[in-house]
Amino acid sequence: EWSFMPHSEGSLVAALTSAMLLFSRGYQTSTGLALKQYMILLALTSSGKDIITKGPNEMLARIGVPSADKMWRGKPRSEQGLFRILSETPRMVSYLGECGRFMRDMCDEKGPSFDQNLREALTTAWSASDDNGCMSPSEKSEASKLGVIHRPCITMLGDSQPSTFYGMIDS
Repeated sequence: EWSFMPHSEGSLVAALTSAMLLFSRGYQTSTGLALKQYMILLALTSSGKDIITKGPNEMLARIGVPSADKMWRGKPRSEQGLFRILSETPRMVSYLGECGRFMRDMCDEKGPSFDQNLREALTTAWSASDDNGCMSPSEKSEASKLGVIHRPCITMLGDSQPSTFYGMIDS
């Protein structure tokens, strides 16, 4: 119903991502970290990859999950944007269309400084998801007025064509 072509692998990725969203802060690993993942669906163009975004969004809305629209977000664009989103709800799924390109840009040492700042903010968010973890924005950012985020939990969900994704890994 939510995809032009049925895609069983995409449905599995969507279901696991939805579970991570719902239970990410309620459960933790043996080391005390909250559940967080990178979920990436590799498939060719026009193969039904859209199931990973359309299905969970619709399902969460139908079962009445409060603030589901705030927890299911797009790609963070900056450190300030990430912090603003996490200040609204400390758990989120960030959807990255064509994540191979996003990851390539994030790992480019010669890339723009905002990509470097976002990469550092994402790293901080993942390492601050334990029981005592807090995430604070850099002092120079406008997000510093929002305060501290306690135990943020981000699941990154992405799709990509295999050639783009593996090309990023090889570089």
